[in-house]
Amino acid sequence: MKRSIQNLAKSALKSSKVASHSRISPLLVADRSSPSHSTIQSRHFASSSSSTNPQKQHQISLKCPSCNTPIPAPPPLSPLCSSCSTLLPTPPPEQITYFDIFNLPQSQSLPIDVQELKQRYLKLQQSVHPDLWSGKGKETESREWSARVGEAWNTLRDEGKRGEYILNLNNVEVNEEDKVTDPELLMQVMEIREQIEDAQTRDEVEQIREENQATIAEALESLSKFLSSRPPDFEAAKNRIIQLRYLDNIEKVCREWEEK
Repeated sequence: MKRSIQNLAKSALKSSKVASHSRISPLLVADRSSPSHSTIQSRHFASSSSSTNPQKQHQISLKCPSCNTPIPAPPPLSPLCSSCSTLLPTPPPEQITYFDIFNLPQSQSLPIDVQELKQRYLKLQQSVHPDLWSGKGKETESREWSARVGEAWNTLRDEGKRGEYILNLNNVEVNEEDKVTDPELLMQVMEIREQIEDAQTRDEVEQIREENQATIAEALESLSKFLSSRPPDFEAAKNRIIQLRYLDNIEKVCREWEEK
């Protein structure tokens, strides 16, 4: 049984080193899928702007390709022309944020009404779904809109991914190679690894999972405080994001063990 758990942990995670001075098993590798650099949206509305203020917006003059009606810059953002209701081209990624897509105010803080977000997502996805625009000459636009809306939904609905996205909007990047350097956290993760490797029953793994979920909740709470403080503590928030990657990975391994 012990060997099967170890094999599961090794196959579920990519091999990596958490810190140059530590020899950590693949169980410790962070595995939170984060928005790629190419999809991180800038708040600026002019691609030539060099301003570092994410709240400063610049209008771009666009027109509906079907009826030539001027398209106002968001907010609010609509995928449909207000005049002829045709599906508009998707704005360049650097001109709108995921918050803009759902017409939500961009905030430095983490809390968000996920139920409200879900309702806006379903309504928006319904209006741009490729099946709705099939045969109408808008197949490309509908696929692009649907993909963009899906990316925004998957990012904003998850607290950790949302926190990382807020950091990126403020020019703070969390890279895949970023490692845990806190000795206390390293020790904690190593101990959890040993507990999973030594577990013999489902109850033991469930106990580990419950304790890890409590730690995740604490990490998210502190992440929210770091982002909501004035001024925001982006460096501390970044460290929490890195921690959450490892905790999420432990949750994944425990869940896969229980499902076998």
